[in-house]
Amino acid sequence: MNKNHLEIILKSDFKDIENWHEQNQYEELDLSGAFFSGKDFSKFDFSRSILDHSTFIDCNLDETVFNSVKFRNATIENVSAKKSIFNRTNFFNSNLKNIDFYGSKFYRCVFTDAKIENISLKSTALYKVSWPATFNHLAN
Repeated sequence: MNKNHLEIILKSDFKDIENWHEQNQYEELDLSGAFFSGKDFSKFDFSRSILDHSTFIDCNLDETVFNSVKFRNATIENVSAKKSIFNRTNFFNSNLKNIDFYGSKFYRCVFTDAKIENISLKSTALYKVSWPATFNHLAN
Protein backbone atom coordinates (compact mmCIF):
# COMPACT_ATOMS: atom_id res chain seq x y z
CA MET A 1 0.00 0.00 0.00
CA ASN A 2 1.18 3.47 -0.82
CA LYS A 3 0.45 5.58 2.30
CA ASN A 4 0.32 8.76 0.19
CA HIS A 5 -2.44 7.23 -1.92
CA LEU A 6 -4.40 6.20 1.18
CA GLU A 7 -4.02 9.71 2.60
CA ILE A 8 -5.49 11.18 -0.60
CA ILE A 9 -8.56 8.99 -0.12
CA LEU A 10 -9.06 9.52 3.61
CA LYS A 11 -8.25 13.23 3.93
CA SER A 12 -9.75 14.73 0.79
CA ASP A 13 -13.18 15.62 -0.44
CA PHE A 14 -12.41 13.24 -3.34
CA LYS A 15 -11.63 16.09 -5.73
CA ASP A 16 -7.94 15.47 -5.06
CA ILE A 17 -8.22 11.99 -6.53
CA GLU A 18 -9.43 13.40 -9.84
CA ASN A 19 -6.36 15.62 -9.94
CA TRP A 20 -4.16 12.65 -9.06
CA HIS A 21 -5.65 10.59 -11.92
CA GLU A 22 -5.01 13.45 -14.37
CA GLN A 23 -1.41 13.92 -13.24
CA ASN A 24 -0.64 10.17 -13.09
CA GLN A 25 -2.40 8.82 -16.16
CA TYR A 26 -0.38 5.61 -16.33
CA GLU A 27 -0.03 4.83 -12.63
CA GLU A 28 -2.35 2.72 -10.49
CA LEU A 29 -3.65 4.00 -7.17
CA ASP A 30 -2.26 1.50 -4.66
CA LEU A 31 -4.68 0.98 -1.77
CA SER A 32 -3.88 -2.68 -1.20
CA GLY A 33 -4.48 -3.77 2.36
CA ALA A 34 -6.59 -0.71 3.21
CA PHE A 35 -9.44 -1.06 5.72
CA PHE A 36 -12.58 1.02 5.18
CA SER A 37 -15.54 0.83 7.57
CA GLY A 38 -18.64 3.02 7.39
CA LYS A 39 -17.23 5.21 4.61
CA ASP A 40 -19.36 6.93 1.97
CA PHE A 41 -17.68 6.48 -1.41
CA SER A 42 -20.83 7.16 -3.43
CA LYS A 43 -20.06 8.56 -6.90
CA PHE A 44 -16.35 8.05 -6.31
CA ASP A 45 -14.02 6.94 -9.11
CA PHE A 46 -11.72 4.09 -8.07
CA SER A 47 -10.46 3.57 -11.64
CA ARG A 48 -6.97 2.10 -11.96
CA SER A 49 -6.83 1.15 -8.28
CA ILE A 50 -5.16 -1.79 -6.60
CA LEU A 51 -7.43 -2.88 -3.75
CA ASP A 52 -5.91 -6.32 -3.20
CA HIS A 53 -6.33 -7.59 0.39
CA SER A 54 -8.46 -4.53 1.19
CA THR A 55 -11.62 -4.50 3.31
CA PHE A 56 -14.85 -2.57 2.77
CA ILE A 57 -17.43 -3.06 5.56
CA ASP A 58 -20.69 -1.09 5.90
CA CYS A 59 -19.65 1.27 3.10
CA ASN A 60 -21.72 3.12 0.51
CA LEU A 61 -20.43 2.45 -3.02
CA ASP A 62 -23.55 3.63 -4.88
CA GLU A 63 -22.85 5.03 -8.36
CA THR A 64 -19.14 4.37 -7.92
CA VAL A 65 -16.85 3.61 -10.87
CA PHE A 66 -14.45 0.66 -10.80
CA ASN A 67 -12.58 0.67 -14.11
CA SER A 68 -9.57 -1.70 -14.28
CA VAL A 69 -9.59 -2.34 -10.54
CA LYS A 70 -7.95 -5.24 -8.71
CA PHE A 71 -9.95 -6.49 -5.70
CA ARG A 72 -8.02 -9.76 -5.39
CA ASN A 73 -8.28 -11.44 -1.97
CA ALA A 74 -10.43 -8.56 -0.70
CA THR A 75 -13.37 -8.55 1.71
CA ILE A 76 -16.52 -6.61 0.83
CA GLU A 77 -19.35 -6.95 3.32
CA ASN A 78 -22.65 -5.19 4.12
CA VAL A 79 -22.22 -2.79 1.21
CA SER A 80 -24.58 -0.93 -1.08
CA ALA A 81 -23.19 -0.67 -4.61
CA LYS A 82 -26.31 0.33 -6.51
CA LYS A 83 -25.92 1.64 -10.06
CA SER A 84 -22.14 1.26 -9.94
CA ILE A 85 -19.94 0.45 -12.92
CA PHE A 86 -17.49 -2.46 -12.82
CA ASN A 87 -15.37 -2.60 -15.98
CA ARG A 88 -12.53 -5.12 -16.12
CA THR A 89 -12.60 -5.53 -12.35
CA ASN A 90 -10.93 -8.55 -10.78
CA PHE A 91 -12.50 -10.06 -7.64
CA PHE A 92 -10.33 -13.20 -7.68
CA ASN A 93 -10.55 -15.14 -4.40
CA SER A 94 -12.45 -12.32 -2.65
CA ASN A 95 -15.16 -12.58 0.00
CA LEU A 96 -18.40 -10.86 -1.03
CA LYS A 97 -21.23 -10.90 1.49
CA ASN A 98 -24.50 -8.94 1.83
CA ILE A 99 -24.03 -6.65 -1.17
CA ASP A 100 -26.76 -4.89 -3.14
CA PHE A 101 -25.60 -4.41 -6.75
CA TYR A 102 -29.05 -3.23 -7.94
CA GLY A 103 -28.81 -1.60 -11.39
CA SER A 104 -25.03 -1.99 -11.63
CA LYS A 105 -23.13 -2.80 -14.82
CA PHE A 106 -20.44 -5.48 -15.03
CA TYR A 107 -18.22 -5.85 -18.10
CA ARG A 108 -15.38 -8.38 -18.33
CA CYS A 109 -15.19 -8.92 -14.57
CA VAL A 110 -13.56 -11.89 -12.90
CA PHE A 111 -15.07 -13.52 -9.80
CA THR A 112 -13.04 -16.75 -10.07
CA ASP A 113 -12.72 -18.52 -6.71
CA ALA A 114 -14.65 -15.71 -4.98
CA LYS A 115 -16.80 -16.63 -2.00
CA ILE A 116 -20.20 -15.07 -2.68
CA GLU A 117 -23.01 -14.96 -0.13
CA ASN A 118 -26.28 -13.04 -0.23
CA ILE A 119 -25.71 -10.60 -3.08
CA SER A 120 -28.44 -8.96 -5.13
CA LEU A 121 -27.96 -8.71 -8.89
CA LYS A 122 -31.44 -7.37 -9.61
CA SER A 123 -31.60 -5.19 -12.74
CA THR A 124 -27.87 -5.55 -13.38
CA ALA A 125 -26.22 -5.73 -16.78
CA LEU A 126 -23.74 -8.60 -17.00
CA TYR A 127 -21.37 -8.91 -20.00
CA LYS A 128 -18.58 -11.49 -20.21
CA VAL A 129 -18.38 -12.08 -16.45
CA SER A 130 -16.47 -15.08 -15.05
CA TRP A 131 -18.29 -16.50 -12.01
CA PRO A 132 -17.12 -19.18 -9.57
CA ALA A 133 -18.20 -22.63 -10.73
CA THR A 134 -20.45 -23.06 -7.68
CA PHE A 135 -22.27 -19.72 -8.07
CA ASN A 136 -25.52 -19.39 -10.03
CA HIS A 137 -25.83 -15.72 -10.95
CA LEU A 138 -29.26 -16.33 -12.49
CA ALA A 139 -30.69 -17.22 -9.08
CA ASN A 140 -29.72 -13.88 -7.57
